[in-house]
Amino acid sequence: MKNTVDDFNKLIFLEKTILILILLLPFALSLSIFVADFITSIITLIVIFWFFKNQEFRQIVKNVQRPLSVIILFYIFIVISLFFSFDFNKSFLPSFFYFRYFFLSLAIFFLMYKFEFSIKMILFSLLSLIVLISVHSSIELLKINNVFGLTLPLYRIETGSTYFITSLFDDEKKLGSFIVRLLPFIISLLILFEIKFLKKIEIKLIILILSGILVFLSSERVALFLFIFFFIFSLKIFEKKIFILLFLIFSLITVSIFQPRLIDKYIPSTLTQFGILNTYTIYDEKKKLKPFWNDIDFSNINYISEEHQKLFMSGIEIFKENPITGSGIKTYHRYCKNLKEKKLLDIKCSSHPHNTYVQLLSDIGLFGAIIVFFVFIYILIINFKILLIKNPSYILKSFFVLNLGILMNLMPLIPSGSFFNNWINIMIYYPIGLWFYLFSKLNKMRQ
Repeated sequence: MKNTVDDFNKLIFLEKTILILILLLPFALSLSIFVADFITSIITLIVIFWFFKNQEFRQIVKNVQRPLSVIILFYIFIVISLFFSFDFNKSFLPSFFYFRYFFLSLAIFFLMYKFEFSIKMILFSLLSLIVLISVHSSIELLKINNVFGLTLPLYRIETGSTYFITSLFDDEKKLGSFIVRLLPFIISLLILFEIKFLKKIEIKLIILILSGILVFLSSERVALFLFIFFFIFSLKIFEKKIFILLFLIFSLITVSIFQPRLIDKYIPSTLTQFGILNTYTIYDEKKKLKPFWNDIDFSNINYISEEHQKLFMSGIEIFKENPITGSGIKTYHRYCKNLKEKKLLDIKCSSHPHNTYVQLLSDIGLFGAIIVFFVFIYILIINFKILLIKNPSYILKSFFVLNLGILMNLMPLIPSGSFFNNWINIMIYYPIGLWFYLFSKLNKMRQ
């Protein structure tokens, strides 16, 4: 630890500033999107300064020219879409300044490449955040169950949100999404640094199981699905696979006993939305399990739910109207309402169509969506190749786990938040800095 502090003290002012901001960014994401976006903007200004004034920065960035060119091409299509936007003024800020997200990735990559001790600092920062969230969530769980006389705030009781945890996010249901998006990044860093005292306490295993419990308690179904996806494929890098599986199942069953409404949320509620079941609970009035399987019917299945299906169709209708450039970022709601009234369509209009690829098609058109899908397929192929290697190196294992995080963010068929939302973009691009670092390392090893 002393060596890390000494190394940090050797950094020049801008390097110290940007490293501190990068360490604070995950905390800001859990507390205030305004602060997180402000931090990202400051980092962007420093990167722009480095690009013009720091030859070493430009030289290091050349190591990731190929993947960076794909992101820049995506940005070009966003800017092209801006000039054909249904509402230029509304689209301008999120479209033109989109570059700040991949500048964030470049800043993280530069620090990791030039000062490898910064990777360790980022790891300890994220572990500290997970500990903070775990402690806060434990206190919240005690309040939910009214242990030691602790009670939830009145607004939680009035809104009926008294059975799931939100931790630092208060009334926003983001905890599960936050944890599951950070999990591959943290595990990847832990693989990269086999720190002796962390290895002794099986920290990777603890983080995996703890994250699973937090995601489950958040009642976020998409986050739970993504965790299961990550859990299944990440078992490749874990020993004691059977122990992990059994312990996690035991933990979730134990949690379910104390929070039975979570079972309703995950099973009957989901099946009802799909149109498979006609009841939102599997318990009768006496809190006993009732034979819900008698009500299962597969004759009229929805895409996720009737609402999601109509949102999906609304995005497709907008895409049909603007197949090349889309209607523009942040224009979906207005364009959808106009289209619905004009064509008398049975569609639903929200802030976005709740599916990544449908949103890309409707917002920026076909070519932007193709680039993102290409990235998804490319990462999928890389991970498939790593799966076939019998004894992959620790760098390949770290790369494999981080790739799972990218696949989770770009999963095609599941519901999603707005792809161009500030919070989601920072969550996507923050780990890409590490991806650039591992990509450059693997390229060097091949040479």
